[in-house]
Amino acid sequence: TRGDTKGLLLVGADKLQFYESIARPSNIAPVTADGLRGTFAYSGEGMEWSREVSLDIKDGGKVLVLQEFGSEAPRGPRQYRRCD
Repeated sequence: TRGDTKGLLLVGADKLQFYESIARPSNIAPVTADGLRGTFAYSGEGMEWSREVSLDIKDGGKVLVLQEFGSEAPRGPRQYRRCD
């Protein structure tokens, strides 16, 4: 109720779940041993959209770096740290 989980990202085998949206991979290609890039289909708050996304694992699997591409994408990469 205080909004503490607005920055939470849950990573599943077939989806990324954000506070108000879900992203499902639709066309993925590995780029490196620790990263991938592809198209994700998003849905949330009654809307649907697609976006090109890159995901990279850093710091021995403790950090996920997510970057979205496109005219309406958030600027710059975002880092998520694994919860203990």
